[in-house]
Parts: sequence; structure tokens; C-alpha cells
Amino acid sequence: MSSQRRPLTRRLQTVEAEITRLTAEKKRLESMIADPHFYNSADREKVDSSLKDQARLDALLQQAEQQWLELQQALEDLTANRA
Repeated sequence: MSSQRRPLTRRLQTVEAEITRLTAEKKRLESMIADPHFYNSADREKVDSSLKDQARLDALLQQAEQQWLELQQALEDLTANRA
């Protein structure tokens, strides 16, 4: 593996792990939010906090996916330049 490719591959693996983690966290949160009893909870602060967390996770996941696309493109460019 070339010296240029190795750091990109490592970073790609890190970003993929982050996407997996964020996706799992988002699914867990969405499952909780989808429960009608969640909104009947007397803890309004927990509801508000969970909805904010959902928005935060969406933004982080979108960022991570964008990074993944950019890294994939950089790896493809390296491969194309070597051919």
C-alpha cells in the first residue's frame, strides 16, 4: 500500500466506525422517540433533550458521511493516477 494511500485508508476506517456508532445511537434514540409513551412522560426536559440529540446526531452523521465520500474519492483518485 502506498504511503499516500495508507493514511487515507486508516482515516476511512475511522470514519466508517464513527458512522456505525452514530447510526446505532440514532436508531436507539429514534426508537425511544417513536414510543407514544415517551411524550406522556412528566419529564419534559428529557423529551426536549432527546429531540435536540436527534438533531445533533443527524448533523454529525451527515458530516461523517460527507467525510467518507471525500476520502473514497481521494482513494479513487490515487488509484486512477497510478494506472
